[in-house]
Amino acid sequence: MLGRVKTTAHGARYRLEGLLMAERQEEIVNQTTGSRLDTRRMHRMLSGDMRVFRRRLYEEAPNTAFHVLVDRSYSMDRRMTLTVEAALALAWAIEGLDGVNPAVTAFPGRTSERVFAMLRHGEKIQSAVSRFPSVSADGGTPMLEALWYAAQQVLLQEEERKIILVLTDGDPEQKDRVELMLKRLKQSGIQVAAIGIMTDYVRSLFETWAVVNELSDLRNALFDITRKLLS
Repeated sequence: MLGRVKTTAHGARYRLEGLLMAERQEEIVNQTTGSRLDTRRMHRMLSGDMRVFRRRLYEEAPNTAFHVLVDRSYSMDRRMTLTVEAALALAWAIEGLDGVNPAVTAFPGRTSERVFAMLRHGEKIQSAVSRFPSVSADGGTPMLEALWYAAQQVLLQEEERKIILVLTDGDPEQKDRVELMLKRLKQSGIQVAAIGIMTDYVRSLFETWAVVNELSDLRNALFDITRKLLS
C-alpha cells in the first residue's frame, strides 16, 4: 500500500504545487528601464514620458491550511480501499510542500465521536500513517457535521488560504443543509472541492469536482480541480 501511495504522491505533488504554491500575477507597471517595451505606451515618448518598459509584479501565493475529509459511510464500502489510499497519497504529497499545513479526517467517527482524526494539522504523516489502513466503512454520511468540523479546524490555523477537499460518493444526509453550508463556506473564503470515488454524483453537490476510478487517476483529478479553483 505504501509503495503504491508514494508513487502516486510524487505525481500528485506537481499538481498540488499549481494549486497551492504558484505565483499569481498582480499587475503590470511601466517604468523607464527594462528589457520589454510596451508598444501601447510608445506614443508617450513624444511628450517626454519615458516609462515605456513593462514589468510584471508578482506576489507569492499565501500559505495554505488544507483539510481532506474522508467519507467512510456504508455506501463507500467497495470504494474504501481506494479512498484511503487516495487520502494517504494526498497527505504525503501535501507534506512535501512548503507553507502547506495538511490534515485528514474521516467521517462518521467512532463510538461517540462524529469524526475520526487520521492526521491532525501540524502532525507529521509518518507518525499518523498507521491510522489510515484501520479506516473502514461504517455508519451514515454526516457530511454537514464533517464540513463544520473541517471549517473550524482550518480557521484555527494561521495560514491565510483555507481549502477543504472531500473524498466521497456524494450522497450525504441532510443534503439541503449541506448545500447551504457549502454556500456559507464559499462566502467566508474557504474553498471546497470534492473527488468522487468511482462516481460523478458529486457534481450534483459541489461546484468544483473530479472523479477518481483508480489511484492512478488522482494526478489528473487534481489537475482538473486546480484548473477550476484558479479560474
